[in-house]
Amino acid sequence: MSDFDKVNNGGVRTTTVKFTASGKPFGADVFITVETVHEFSELANDEQVLARQEELAVQLRAQVLDIVKDSVSATREAAANAPKGVASIHPAVQAAPAPAQAGYQAPAGTGAPAVVAVANGATQAQGDWRSVPSRFGDGQIRFLASTAYSSDQLKSDVFTWISSQGLDPAHFDVWDERTGPRGAEAGNPIGSVFNIKIKKESQGSVPEDFHRNAAGRGKFNNDGSIYPYWSKDFDAFLKYGGKAQLSGAGF
Repeated sequence: MSDFDKVNNGGVRTTTVKFTASGKPFGADVFITVETVHEFSELANDEQVLARQEELAVQLRAQVLDIVKDSVSATREAAANAPKGVASIHPAVQAAPAPAQAGYQAPAGTGAPAVVAVANGATQAQGDWRSVPSRFGDGQIRFLASTAYSSDQLKSDVFTWISSQGLDPAHFDVWDERTGPRGAEAGNPIGSVFNIKIKKESQGSVPEDFHRNAAGRGKFNNDGSIYPYWSKDFDAFLKYGGKAQLSGAGF
């Protein structure tokens, strides 16, 4: 945003430009605002003011994005170094009226029938809802244990969602953040239940930022279904020509 100080004879003496950016697309809930005031050596007309404001906006945009990225890195490093929590296990909250399969045990195993049954109120045969602190310090992240909803099933469902977006899943990897020694089931804080990343073979089709940053993330809905979503930056890339580059195999 910008404003200016117009003196009595219609000329402009000073102009102020502000630029605010959010750190959410980069992985942390921070907001940074940078402001600059420019004083003209001689009174300026509206065209001169507009031109100068545009120049200042370009400079501020680059400056504030650098600050945001540094702040996000510091925030994430502090969160990573914080004492790790312990995964808590608790039953899912059952809404009223009672779901269709309340009081029944879900089918044994890790496939879709068990997950659907749990979503309808059945008791899980294996595992349950769990939660760990968010790595970004913004509450708890709830998830179904991998014993109830396997990594293979999660990845298959995410790939189905990617296909529904008009993209070829062959370009993507899905990282299950629940499992492994650094996963949520080991008691470690996480930023999301799963991450969607561009495969190395397809990185030539996307901006360099997505060679290392996740293209998308995801969590569980309260009914046990997955909720995948693209990052704001990747969604913008898709809307402005990127979708065509990832709709076919291409490698």
